[in-house]
Amino acid sequence: MARYFPRDNVAWHLEEPRVLRKLTLSLPAMAVIAGLLVRLIRVGVSGITVSWWGVFGAIALGLIVLLTTATAHLGNYPVKQWLWRAPLFGLAEGAAEAGVSALLTVIGVERVGSTRAHLSDWPSMATDTIVGTPGLAFLDGRIVMVSLFALVLAGVVQVVRYLLLRSENRDHTAVAIHEEHERQEQAASHHAD
Repeated sequence: MARYFPRDNVAWHLEEPRVLRKLTLSLPAMAVIAGLLVRLIRVGVSGITVSWWGVFGAIALGLIVLLTTATAHLGNYPVKQWLWRAPLFGLAEGAAEAGVSALLTVIGVERVGSTRAHLSDWPSMATDTIVGTPGLAFLDGRIVMVSLFALVLAGVVQVVRYLLLRSENRDHTAVAIHEEHERQEQAASHHAD
């Protein structure tokens, strides 16, 4: 007679990620948090008369918040996925920030320069936030900013990985990984032909 149930039961414990880890796994959640915080920092500075150091400090703080949240999200995934995750994060963060800006405009708190923003100003403000302003300041667009940062971060990650393998006297592992990558690229190009 066949046995349908094992004699020994094994208990499996699935560990749920902690709340912060769950949050960092979600691109929309991290983008909304970043968009909210960055826009509130901007509004806080524009509503107060401060020195140039205060303005630069607020810009730096906003940039740190944006790139830290992007890093927290991207760090959960392989570097290959960053190619699409980073621009999507920038787009989502810019959209979230534009949404917060629209809400603040309706409330009457949002500013354009030294004047209070109106709903007619919002479309150009949203475009400038997401894509960037034309000319030399195009790097202020969230998509470009996060994508360039992810590119630099990916380079740093790969260099550190390689150095760690070398420091552990695992040069053969680094070479094997490199050779396997080249074989996969050749196979992919061969199939494309």
